[in-house]
Amino acid sequence: MYSLVKRQAEVEILPMAISEDLGVVCYSPLGAGLLTGKYSAQGAAGTGRIAKSDFYRVRYDDRNITKRRAGFVSIA
Repeated sequence: MYSLVKRQAEVEILPMAISEDLGVVCYSPLGAGLLTGKYSAQGAAGTGRIAKSDFYRVRYDDRNITKRRAGFVSIA
């Protein structure tokens, strides 16, 4: 998993891939839909997998993620 909202791959996985000359295929580049803007739309707060799934809610419940999402969506 690698996106603007989840960047843990930069700590170990990507440096290891560079040192070992490996390719990396990332998944969830839109952060479970956070970077699409659908959760910032009026009336959309109670919809989508983040609102309906405890797994996703816990994964993406972070104040910094909210700030990054808002900045990205405003640019996009």
